[in-house]
Formats: sequence, structure tokens, C-alpha cells
Amino acid sequence: MTATAGQDATISIGATPVAGVRVSGFTRNATPIDISDKGSAGYQELMAGKVSSAVLTFNAEGVEKDQVLRDLALGPVSGWTIENLTLDLANGDKISGTFFMGEYTEGDDYKEATTFSATFQSSGQWTLTQAGG
Repeated sequence: MTATAGQDATISIGATPVAGVRVSGFTRNATPIDISDKGSAGYQELMAGKVSSAVLTFNAEGVEKDQVLRDLALGPVSGWTIENLTLDLANGDKISGTFFMGEYTEGDDYKEATTFSATFQSSGQWTLTQAGG
């Protein structure tokens, strides 16, 4: 297993990188379909291969390029859902799809570049493209 540097992650919209990421993390959450009935003898049974809903949430902190995320965050609500957004992970994998930007925070440290943190939640299906695949 090869180690990766978190500083190599980026956020892109379309083919354009809009933010360099220092810290990122994601969570995949899914709700199964319960098919329990009297015949389940008191045990929960779940439908195999199906979910009632699935969501991928990721958070990112880093240095924004050209204030693209800031402009979207402070703009009209219609801009908070971003189509063709990609989280380029440090190992070369890519997670892409349509994501809603829920939280956006920006800060200015007098010795550093302006930083941001944001949370994105999937809207519809997402795609994982593995490096080299």
C-alpha cells in the first residue's frame, strides 16, 4: 500500500480546478429497504442489492483559486447545486457528480493564504473513477 499526500487533492468544476485541498474526507451513507414481516421470526430482513436512499457527503478544507466557491456560496440558491463537480483524491481517484454545497466557511490568517472549508452532499448518483482505470 502506497502512502499519499493530502495536499495533492483538488476540487474541480468541469475540467477546471477551483480549489487546492489540504484536508478532505467523505462519508457514504445508505438506507436499506426493510422487508421484514411475520415470517421473519422477529429478525430484520433487508432487500439484497437495493437501498431506499444513498448519499455521499464530503468535506474539504484548503486554499481556493479565483474565489469560484465563494462566489457560488454567496450567490443565489440555484448556484449551490453544482453539476460536474469532482473531488480529485490524492491517490488519483476521482469522485464526481452533482453536489449541493451545504456549508461554506472562509478565513484569513495574516501569514497565510485565504482558506476555506466546505461540505458537499450528493444529488443523484455519483461516480468513482479509480486511478489508472
